Amino acid sequence: MVVLSNREELKNNILDIEMNMLQEVPVKLRAACQDDLKTFFLMRGAQYVGWSHETLQSYYNDLLNAKREGKNLMILKYGRMDNLIDTLNLDPLIEQIIDIQFRWQKELAGKYPGLTSQVGRPIEETVEPTMNGSVYFKNYLRSELETYSSATLKLLYRDVLTYKEKGSNMVMDIYLNMVTDLGFRSLEEAEKLAQKAAQYQRTQISDN
Repeated sequence: MVVLSNREELKNNILDIEMNMLQEVPVKLRAACQDDLKTFFLMRGAQYVGWSHETLQSYYNDLLNAKREGKNLMILKYGRMDNLIDTLNLDPLIEQIIDIQFRWQKELAGKYPGLTSQVGRPIEETVEPTMNGSVYFKNYLRSELETYSSATLKLLYRDVLTYKEKGSNMVMDIYLNMVTDLGFRSLEEAEKLAQKAAQYQRTQISDN
């Protein structure tokens, strides 16, 4: 086990491994973020805002163990998203984490519909094309969580419960981190721009 005491170093090491794994995902499964690494680091890094240091450390070791075993967690995740491989992990904590985060995502979408439609995944399953493809929120999150070890899932569930007990919303914090890194002062400011972008897109479609 490799232990890192500096949170920022730990997060950056995680992102470096994930980025390298992402580049190995087959072309058939290719994700848009493979061609935009700056966006990958910004958006992916925000995912870890609500994670404790202990959870980050556990996931970092998941990645190191996967590398030693010749496994690519990104290939496994995208394979699950496209239903190309069987379920990877039946840990019951997965559905419990999804249930809480799904409620948080719905709360976020209710408050900031323009922002979530521009940079979020669809809340419900859909066959309609979106900016992020047709992979809806629960499917994406489940595919991600199935690549985590039981130890990491247990720690992440603890983090999620801590947020819930405080009445906080981890997904809201993730989006706030993303938009502030992009230069916005608040979610409200980012929402206004997203609404304008959505209106422009609708105008372009109607004109065509």
